[in-house]
Amino acid sequence: MIVVVKPPYESKLDMLDVCGKLLALFPGSIITEPDCFAAEQQNLAAKQLALESQGITTDEYQLLLSSAKAKELRSGPGKAVSIPIGSECFLRGMLCAGWIDLRGECHLPNPEFERLVRFLESLDIGPVSIYRDV
Repeated sequence: MIVVVKPPYESKLDMLDVCGKLLALFPGSIITEPDCFAAEQQNLAAKQLALESQGITTDEYQLLLSSAKAKELRSGPGKAVSIPIGSECFLRGMLCAGWIDLRGECHLPNPEFERLVRFLESLDIGPVSIYRDV
């Protein structure tokens, strides 16, 4: 299951506010990566030699790195989160200034999932899209 909230292009989320509300409303929620785009760039840098040994050229590596930097510029700061939805389901994903993307496997109906959807709708930042069986 995928849950996506995409605000209109010109609006940005207040990440500290959204994260604070999320952590308060869903006990057990954690921020797994405080700066997910910096982590992606560091991960690429750490894997540079391994990527080159797999045939990735320096130019291709630089393209991957610039793509990660461009995502951060487009989306603003981002945090990776893990949210417990009931006793057997976690949604994991990213909260960015430009969008929210959460993924996991939950059995529906699930009252905690419905509460999360209501929370996302209450932010009034854009439509909440739910993709099942993806």
